[in-house]
Amino acid sequence: KTLGLFKNYEDRAKIIAEMKVRGRVKNVEEEVLDKDQVTHIGLFSADSIYIGSDQYLVTSMVDVTSLKKLEEEIKTYNTELKSMVEDEIKKRQLIGEEAQKYRQELDETEERYRIIAESAADVIWVFNLTKNKFTYFSPSIQQWTGYSVEEALELKMDQLLPPEFAGIVNAEMKLRAH
Repeated sequence: KTLGLFKNYEDRAKIIAEMKVRGRVKNVEEEVLDKDQVTHIGLFSADSIYIGSDQYLVTSMVDVTSLKKLEEEIKTYNTELKSMVEDEIKKRQLIGEEAQKYRQELDETEERYRIIAESAADVIWVFNLTKNKFTYFSPSIQQWTGYSVEEALELKMDQLLPPEFAGIVNAEMKLRAH
């Protein structure tokens, strides 16, 4: 009765053929069966040696079944991770494309409002309450006050408005600041 160690006897025949040609085999991966017919993966090595006039066959098999299972799990995780990374890259590309689209829409909207502000006969201005300074004047400021936009940006609120309005605006700004 044979032990039935090799799961595939064609592989066993290849090992025997290589042994006949080279006199040895080293780290050949083989599926083997235990006595309960459970498959294991082993690294099989064999060497023919002589001690005196006697020839011996020295063999070893290292069970790498658990290493192979880990290797397969790592491949699976790597595949899943690669897929997740590719999905994330696609999402970020879409977000980037959407952001670019919104940026373009914002630029177009800003351009329309800039044209309106620069064309308006009325003075349009923006005042930063936190910094207590003007941050924008439409070009019509020069027609109304004689100040260029650059000069007007250096003015304080009470320098631009009549005293009765400047007091009201300053009081309102203090209320809104708190």
